[in-house]
Amino acid sequence: MVTIELAQKAANPGQAECEIFTQKSDIDEIAESYNNLGVTYHVHGMVEMAINKYKQALTMKPSLTEAINNLGAAYYYIGEVDLAIEQWKEALSLDSSLAQVHSNLGVAYKAQGNLDYAIAELKKVLEIDPTDAYTDFILAEIYQTQGRFLMALKFYSKFLELAAPEDDYSVKVANERIHWLREEAALLN
Repeated sequence: MVTIELAQKAANPGQAECEIFTQKSDIDEIAESYNNLGVTYHVHGMVEMAINKYKQALTMKPSLTEAINNLGAAYYYIGEVDLAIEQWKEALSLDSSLAQVHSNLGVAYKAQGNLDYAIAELKKVLEIDPTDAYTDFILAEIYQTQGRFLMALKFYSKFLELAAPEDDYSVKVANERIHWLREEAALLN
């Protein structure tokens, strides 16, 4: 399998592409290589080039869910949320166990204001991976936005139980929001 390292070694991503494809003969490997090049372009801020590579990967292997997810992420990055959602739905039609795709879809729905759809997708993430702290945080934000303060408290608290040490800022925000929610709850009683 080709790694992104090969593309990163070359100063010119086009040169890396030539190196990769002179070494490949299997269509699946070439599709994965296009996807990996897309990731490299995306990481370096060349999102339109990334989109092109993801599409090339999918032309060769339409069922490559990683490329479908990445294409959705690229569309989301450039503000094409509807196109991103289409891609993520397509990926999930091929494999409904992809937690990252459910998460991406939930975040996109949240951005559109479709909070019930967002909650449904994010709950699917937690069914697949109950230890996904990031998802707990997003759900807490949604519930807080909806005025469902007890649910928000529950998910902020769960986030704090699972948060990694490097999540300092998010931990601080969650603690501040828990404090605020508790004060709001006290005022309501």
